[in-house]
Formats: sequence, C-alpha cells, structure tokens
Amino acid sequence: YKYRSSPSVPLIGVLNCILYSGRSTDDLASDFQAELSSLVKTPVSKAELQRVKKKTRASLLEVQTSNSSMASLLCDFQTKYGDYRTLFDYPSQVEAITTKDIQRVAAKIFKPSNRFSGHVVPPYSV
Repeated sequence: YKYRSSPSVPLIGVLNCILYSGRSTDDLASDFQAELSSLVKTPVSKAELQRVKKKTRASLLEVQTSNSSMASLLCDFQTKYGDYRTLFDYPSQVEAITTKDIQRVAAKIFKPSNRFSGHVVPPYSV
C-alpha cells in the first residue's frame, strides 16, 4: 500500500496484487474486493491490531537510528502532515487506533465510488 497526502488531495492510495500462475485477473479482482469488503463488515482482531501497532512502533524507531534518517523522517512528516512535530505525536496516535476506527475508515474509503481498478497483463506468455 502506498499513499501520498497533500492539502489539495487528502489521500491517494494504491493497493496492488500479484497474480500467480493458474489464476485469472477477474478471480484476483473478485478476491481482492472480498477482502476489502471484509474490513468493513468484520473487525480486525485485537491481536492483529496489536501486531501492526508493534510493527509500526519498531519501524519508526528503526528509522531514527541516524541523523540523516531522522532528517528524512522529519521532512516526510512536514510534507505529509504539514508539521514535522506530528512525528512526536505519531506513536500515541497509532496506539489510540481501535478496531472500530479501522472499520469506520474502511467503510468510508473502500466504497466502489472511490475505486479504480486496472489490470496490467504482459503482451505474451513465457
């Protein structure tokens, strides 16, 4: 998942899948849509949410191991959120996320009217 945030475009996201041999792009698109819909209908488990929070905290600490990486992180937060100081509140903001928050945001973002789907197919088979 990749995103870009700016004042004029609040959120642009890219979710992608890799198609394995023996599957059709239509099958993959259907499975992918089912997975997105499940985020709206079924809350993620508390264990899964805690795992993601822990990984997010670890990633943030790992990036802060040098002056250059810290400078890059501060620039990222300035660009994405409009204030580099948001970095210092980020861990508590991540910790405050609940399973209901995820469902609420998933329902808002993953609706069909917000979606564009494309299939990239090679011109020949190997």
